[in-house]
Amino acid sequence: MLGQPTEHTARSHLRTERRPYNRTEVRAIAPDGPGVYAIWVGEYECLYIGKSETGNSVRRRLLDHLSPLEPNCNLRRELYRSRDIAEFAYCLTDRQEWTDELERRLIRHFAPMHNRQRPPPRQPR
Repeated sequence: MLGQPTEHTARSHLRTERRPYNRTEVRAIAPDGPGVYAIWVGEYECLYIGKSETGNSVRRRLLDHLSPLEPNCNLRRELYRSRDIAEFAYCLTDRQEWTDELERRLIRHFAPMHNRQRPPPRQPR
């Protein structure tokens, strides 16, 4: 799916076009292009929605999350626990502005466990 998919099309694609989430599948299937992606555990639990930035690819971002250097320690721990059942899906886009907007809308729709905003840090008095 390339271009500017509608939000509805992207949601449907991310739900139905899932592949096992491991390095072998990501290297074989994920594209070297911009887009958004979802990481799932089980049929209905979306763990994370992400995007590739300009100059980075969906494949690179998905491989980054599988790295021991993944900065989100909660996501890293959840992926390790769920390594046999985790799945991924992606949706390609052709413009960074649309990629950013689509990511925001998909996060709002799926409310992934590891995208939830943390409260801002407390300000010193």
